[in-house]
Amino acid sequence: MLKSLGLKLLLLAAASRSAFCVKGDGELTLPMINAHFEYANTDSQIDEAKALISFNARAKHLQQNIESDLEALSEFAEIANSKLAEMKFLQRKDVA
Repeated sequence: MLKSLGLKLLLLAAASRSAFCVKGDGELTLPMINAHFEYANTDSQIDEAKALISFNARAKHLQQNIESDLEALSEFAEIANSKLAEMKFLQRKDVA
């Protein structure tokens, strides 16, 4: 689309004598056009997508580790509470 638009503008400029500029020695020249085109940088977009996927994988792994640690801590707390309850029971027997 940009190519066809550029071609149309170039043909219009070439067909119109008023579009030409005259140098000091009578030579006809085209006016200078300063055009900047922005193209999608797919490499950086791909890198950003890879980084996001990698971050999500690390976050998921971290959540799984947290869940595993919570299960282990819960199991430890149950065992510790049962051992403390046994010790309290034995202490009461020795006192009585």
